[in-house]
Amino acid sequence: MRIRIASRFMTMGTHSTHSSQTAFTMTNGISEIASLYDAFILDQYGVLHNGKSALPGAVDCVKELHAMGKKLIILSNTSSPSASTFD
Repeated sequence: MRIRIASRFMTMGTHSTHSSQTAFTMTNGISEIASLYDAFILDQYGVLHNGKSALPGAVDCVKELHAMGKKLIILSNTSSPSASTFD
């Protein structure tokens, strides 16, 4: 099984179906591996933005993945309420 962790640009998988060892491969960015996957799960805080503005390259990355027809899931694990909660 191969899992892409976009926030770390790391692939985790086994080398063969008989191996119990896990191997990690680092890449320099999503562009190096985009053609290998149909979908990406992206963590929003710290990967796409810093809480105030988009991080460099984040908007272009999402636009390019979308243009390539990739499915995107954007996750957040923040426990902070949104601004609309206080309105």
